[in-house]
This record gives sequence, C-alpha cells and structure tokens, in this order.
Amino acid sequence: MKYTVLDYLEATSEKYADKTAFADVQESVNWKDFVKDAKAISSFLEKYFDPRTAVPLVTEKSVLTLKLFFAALYAGCFYSFVDATFPDERLLSMISTLKAKTLVVDRKFQKKIEGLGSDCKIIYTDDLLKEVKEANVPYDPARRNQIVDVDPVYANFTSGTTGMPKAVLVNHRNVVDFISCFAEVFDIQSSENLANQAPFDFDVSVKDIFTAVFTGAAVHLVPKAFFSFPTKLLDYLEEREI
Repeated sequence: MKYTVLDYLEATSEKYADKTAFADVQESVNWKDFVKDAKAISSFLEKYFDPRTAVPLVTEKSVLTLKLFFAALYAGCFYSFVDATFPDERLLSMISTLKAKTLVVDRKFQKKIEGLGSDCKIIYTDDLLKEVKEANVPYDPARRNQIVDVDPVYANFTSGTTGMPKAVLVNHRNVVDFISCFAEVFDIQSSENLANQAPFDFDVSVKDIFTAVFTGAAVHLVPKAFFSFPTKLLDYLEEREI
C-alpha cells in the first residue's frame, strides 16, 4: 500500500525508469537516476538534519533543487524553499519559524545569506555535491523506513499580505489524498509533458511536482525570464511538446 510520497516516487521510478522525470534548460534526469541521486544526497543531509526537521533550501528553481526536495524526504525530514530575493527581515523570520540550525544554499547567494547575520550553519550545494561524489556512501534506508503518513513533506509560507507570513506544514497524507484526486480529475497520463511556471514556494508548483511523481509525467521548468519574452516562451513550449 502506498501511503507516503516516496512510495509513489519509487513505484513510478520502477515503472518508468528511463523516462524523463524533470528537466530545466541545463539538465534533464530520468526517474531512475532522480531517485538514485536523491538517495545519495540524503545520506549527507542526515549528518546535518535531525528527523522531522526542516531542510531550508536557498536555491534556484532547478532539477537540482527538486533532487534536494526529495533528498530531504529520504532523510526523514521536510523541505522548505526559501527565495533569496526576499528582504533580510523576512528571510530571518522564515528561518526562525522553521527553527532552522542549518541552511542549504546555492553559492550564488553566498553574500546575501552570509550578510543576514544568522547563526545557522551554511552548507553550499557545490560542496555538498562534491562530498556526495567523492564519498560514494551506500544509501541506508533506516530513516526512510520510519516515515509515517502524518510526517511533514514541506512547509510553504503564506504571502504575508495581512501581516507576518506563516508557515503551512503539509504532510504525506495531505499530498497523497489531494494529488491522487487531482491527477484523476485532470486525467494526467505518463505521456504528458507539464510546464512548471509557478515558483517553488508557491503552492501551485506542488501540483506540477507531485502529479508527475504520481503519474510518471515529465515536468519542464520554465525559466522566469521567458515570461517577459513571449516568443521564447512559445518556442520553449513547442520544443518541449508541452
């Protein structure tokens, strides 16, 4: 019986191993390698994050970030995408709300994050990937096997238009119940190519990511800049057969 997001991911990986899972303008990964990479990264996240704690990701929207999302889950944690363009005060508030002790950060945001004055340990993604590659540690499923359906998958923050942004915590059962229905109602098939436009900290993106995980459809990440250049956007959609 599939009762966690990872159960669905692994079933899809077995059924559609060599099929494209996620793609951006620089990288494309199939389901088999996506799971393998997420598991490999999770072995190192376990060194820095306790089970059922937040893994804040100050990264760009990319295939790598999606691998980090699911690496966090394999580590028995939950993820929260943090937009580095937010004002310092809001970033510090988010970090505090998540009770974060460690941040995973793209190197390009080094100056911004180090300038916050936070006491959090910073792990840069390039260092993390180098460590994963060099160590080649076998995956240990101990934490993954302890996950239950009420454990959290992610925390997204509200817009804060009426006050201080609040973190909304969503668990495995929430995602399973919603996406199972969503994929059926919209009749999403494994042959579909979905275009992801929504930022990863906006809940609309959840429909793209997890519908693919549940059905085997492919998700193509649309660069934000393309929405200022309709010709580029339309070419991209046609090229990717969206």
